[in-house]
Amino acid sequence: MFDMVEKYTWVGIPEHAVTLDECKIFEEKPDMRDIQKAVGGLFQGVPKSQIKVKGIKLIYVNEEGQWMGYDANKIVNSMLGGGYDIVSKMGVLNRNNFPGGGFHVTRLNKKHRGSLLSHTGQKYSIVGPALAQVRLSKLEAAINDMRSQYPIL
Repeated sequence: MFDMVEKYTWVGIPEHAVTLDECKIFEEKPDMRDIQKAVGGLFQGVPKSQIKVKGIKLIYVNEEGQWMGYDANKIVNSMLGGGYDIVSKMGVLNRNNFPGGGFHVTRLNKKHRGSLLSHTGQKYSIVGPALAQVRLSKLEAAINDMRSQYPIL
């Protein structure tokens, strides 16, 4: 007998989505037009150095999302930040993006809760709609985690 490995699925995640029902699951690999439609225009991939979470293969976002004034994508940020930041009284234990890896601690203020932090401690987040190649179990876990942190969603 062998273990079944969960496959990766392409999922469109709208900017303000807070449930899986609000996301669009693609049956096949999306082409360039599908990606542009899902993210609302020109797209770029999130650098793999920022995707250090099991269960996420690729994420495409709107290339001009910051300039267009999009809000943070709560689901995507929950998937990314929830997987490798460990919050303690001292701050956040992050994986380094430096060659050789390792960890470092970043002091965390309450205003940064739910945000991703760079290796220098600068707050950043993924904004706008996104298209991700993920395992659905990872997506569902991120949504559940997000909803438990912010029960009013």
